[in-house]
Amino acid sequence: EKNVLEFGCGSGYGSHFIAPYCKKITAVDISEQAIEYSKTHYTRENLSFETIGDINQEPLHFQDNSFDTVITFQVIEHIKNENKCIDELYRVLKPGGKIVVVTPDRKTRLFRFQKPWNMFHVKEYDMQTLTNLVDRKFEAEGIYFMTAREDLLHKEITRTKKLRLILLPFTLGFIPEFIRVNMISFIKKISSGKTKIASEKIDFDFDENDIYINKNDKNSINLFVIGKKATS
Repeated sequence: EKNVLEFGCGSGYGSHFIAPYCKKITAVDISEQAIEYSKTHYTRENLSFETIGDINQEPLHFQDNSFDTVITFQVIEHIKNENKCIDELYRVLKPGGKIVVVTPDRKTRLFRFQKPWNMFHVKEYDMQTLTNLVDRKFEAEGIYFMTAREDLLHKEITRTKKLRLILLPFTLGFIPEFIRVNMISFIKKISSGKTKIASEKIDFDFDENDIYINKNDKNSINLFVIGKKATS
């Protein structure tokens, strides 16, 4: 059993899900609202939620070598200074400990010359750039691709292909960042105004058993890299 840090836990569901497999898990996020939601919706004796500051502006409030494992799911693409982030996660990880980094696969989401169509993403990665990032501090010992059940996969790839085409004029490589963000935000507001948002609970027809992790990069949705911190 491991002492685990989840960096960027969001609403806390994932932390709650993996808690039974941990000795202790500390889940942190920059969003106070997300942490308050997590505290009221997900409770386990070995699970705690904490708010952190912007990792680009201030270090984590944990001592060196505090955790056996660090996990970060769908977070690194939001970080402006990804090297600084990796350095800080390296600091709080024990020698011999492991980091797990999961992020969207840009190859199935973007054209090579395209910036992210998600306005909150600073940078999206292919496997080479993600592995290089992790390898800068850690030894990348596990490289995997995440995909899904065929019908779910088809829906996701269709959705992302549509978005990258619709938003292409505002996500070309030479487009200034403030234009990219403002135009995507504007289009999102228009689209949300046309969409009826249901207040009732939504029942999904899939679960974690419909998500697959393997070495095959065909139709990859997410990248999954495991790094190990040297013991000396």
